[in-house]
Amino acid sequence: MISVISKSTVRIFCEADPQLLELKVRDQHQFTPLLLSAAVGKSESVTCLLELGADLRQRCSKGFSALQVAALNVSSP
Repeated sequence: MISVISKSTVRIFCEADPQLLELKVRDQHQFTPLLLSAAVGKSESVTCLLELGADLRQRCSKGFSALQVAALNVSSP
């Protein structure tokens, strides 16, 4: 589902309800929107979330940051 969400849609939702920036996704990793966007390689969404004030210090349940999550999920060519 996240793969079809555009940057403008992310912005609309987060501007309407800033609490969405820190919302915990209900899975075993407790990802926030920032961590989830990083995990699936949506750099535009990551940028947008950071511009809107998402906390770059967020960590998943395993203690990884958004940068680490993104690096762990990079596909090799």
